[in-house]
Amino acid sequence: FSLIVTARQYVGDPINCLADGVPKQIMDSYCWIHSTFTVTKKIGGRVGKDIVQPGVGPYREGEDVVKYHKYYQWVCFVLFFQAVFFYVPRYIWKILEGGRIRALVNGLDDVMITEEQKAKGIKLLVDYFE
Repeated sequence: FSLIVTARQYVGDPINCLADGVPKQIMDSYCWIHSTFTVTKKIGGRVGKDIVQPGVGPYREGEDVVKYHKYYQWVCFVLFFQAVFFYVPRYIWKILEGGRIRALVNGLDDVMITEEQKAKGIKLLVDYFE
């Protein structure tokens, strides 16, 4: 999943910023590096009549209140590190465990053994781990 998110952000056109008189590539780079924000005064209203989209519109610095969103650039890295932090312990366990647990419980789930034999095997396991 992390690879899909990363590919979408770094391959293709991950962000589109529009500004008159500024080349598109320069504006997209600026928007990618700097955080995105929502103009809170532009959230209400009718789309297409009063506002373009909720939270989108011109704002006057110092007069309008804006809410910054600084997360989207780092999502792919967070997902990647989460995957690594979850997979590495499993990988280490698989290498170091080497099938010992399977050998210890071998036969305890067999339908042909009696309850007495199963209880004896479980008692041996409990004593071993204590």
